[in-house]
Amino acid sequence: MPAPSFNMISGGRYGDIFQTLFIEDLLDWDDWDGFTKAVQTIGRSIILADDLIVTNPERLELAAKISAVDGFILKPNQVGTIAEALECFEYASQNAILTIPSGRSGGVIDDVVMDLAVGLAAPFHKNGAPRSGERIEKLNFLLRAAERIPNCALADVPALVRLRELSAARRPTAALPPRRQRTPPRRSKVPSSQPVSVATGPPRSDRCRRGR
Repeated sequence: MPAPSFNMISGGRYGDIFQTLFIEDLLDWDDWDGFTKAVQTIGRSIILADDLIVTNPERLELAAKISAVDGFILKPNQVGTIAEALECFEYASQNAILTIPSGRSGGVIDDVVMDLAVGLAAPFHKNGAPRSGERIEKLNFLLRAAERIPNCALADVPALVRLRELSAARRPTAALPPRRQRTPPRRSKVPSSQPVSVATGPPRSDRCRRGR
């Protein structure tokens, strides 16, 4: 089955039809042009990337440069080290890109990603339905953290939400909240021997593993 194109998925009207808070991995993992068009056109939803970024600093820098994402899924075992995962988080924070830590299917109890979610004060954590022990433990971890951290509070989710009532969105006077301003990205760390183009992006490391 061919990978979906931007026109196949939305035709520019997806956000007007569906009240979707997040849209993750809506296109092929190397469709940089399509992701950029989605960010420009689907203004009512937050465009997230998992397979496009794979917690890779070089790919995240390109995504910021061409405004291809509003946020990304942080999975330390995609890139291979905690240091590189934290580098992605720091860069995303500097460029107003939302970071959502995530566990992995078939993960383990006491996954370090939960410590990252709390320590980095991430507004969201991607966990999946509580159908297995490691997922239930992640939810219990958050409950214990909420009990033990003084003045712990939920993230200000409404500040991130762009959704409006459909009836209001269809009125000519309805306006969408502006997208967050981003600071200029840092100079790319991609070696000169590996030229980057918007068409292909930085190479996906053999260590980067897709999957949920």
